[in-house]
Amino acid sequence: MKGQIQFTPKTQDDIAMLAMSRFADTSTIEKAKVMAYHEIKPLLNKSKSAKKDREIRMTIRKQLKKNIDINPNNVKIVVKDGWVTLYGEQNWDYQKASAMNCIHLRGIKGIINNIVVKTDRNVLMSFLYENLSKP
Repeated sequence: MKGQIQFTPKTQDDIAMLAMSRFADTSTIEKAKVMAYHEIKPLLNKSKSAKKDREIRMTIRKQLKKNIDINPNNVKIVVKDGWVTLYGEQNWDYQKASAMNCIHLRGIKGIINNIVVKTDRNVLMSFLYENLSKP
């Protein structure tokens, strides 16, 4: 070890920089920031919540696809902190209710159903014609 300077780390920052210098190049080390655990903990909890919300959204999407009463392509699902919000359009009121009622999942706090019922005139006319023209 002739010619090398011995570096004695004195702070957490020094220890972290020494450890990073063994595995990373200098540009990465310059961008690094040493954080205490109490600074990292809220970031970890936020990522767990986002992952859980993503899993809830994917499960609800699967449940909506299994429901034959609705068109799942017209439903947008937003999950934030366990609260599920449904957006989109359906042709009939029973489809709006069915979209909400088919969601059975633990871990959700509530469901907000913002699906709008917009009956297409052609769908309504064909329904009336089929049901009223019968003797």
